[in-house]
Amino acid sequence: TRKEGGPDLDLAWAHYEHMTLARIYSDEGVDEATGKPKFVRAPFGEKERPTELYPLWSTPTKQLADFGVSVRMYFSTLLTLSSFLFIAGILNLPLITFFMTDDYTGHVGGYPLPVQGSSVCFDTVEVECVDCEGHPSLSLPPMKNECDFEGFYWPGLLSWGASLLLLAQFGVAFFYLQRKAEIVFDE
Repeated sequence: TRKEGGPDLDLAWAHYEHMTLARIYSDEGVDEATGKPKFVRAPFGEKERPTELYPLWSTPTKQLADFGVSVRMYFSTLLTLSSFLFIAGILNLPLITFFMTDDYTGHVGGYPLPVQGSSVCFDTVEVECVDCEGHPSLSLPPMKNECDFEGFYWPGLLSWGASLLLLAQFGVAFFYLQRKAEIVFDE
């Protein structure tokens, strides 16, 4: 709304949207080969044809090159990393559930919530330090871990395998896919 003699916020916002934010033509239709909408960037201040803002969730990564090669590389790398980390999280779900059970800890309820499901072990006892005389840096007494790590072969193997798979994915992505993307971006 506009007060008498004051600024018009609706007009100011329309100017900002059309002169500052990137827009596409909304009347381009659909690409017949792919069946997806065409994204043709409109020049700033376009008034002769209808335009709309780039859709937030449905803009293809390929179209981000309209904003520069670096923007497209950033978002394609972000998409690749997030998908790899999601897969790594799924692969580690069996480990997380194992570490939350009484088979691992013996008393899950006593652990703080942020560390439940992790391999942290609070089963420690104070031990006497034999060679600690005259060491002012030892303000806390030494602790000994009394956790049972005998049954850790399969959880360790699963964690190791998930880590190797994640490294292989990174290798493929950054030594093959990114190099391929650089060539496409440069063309």
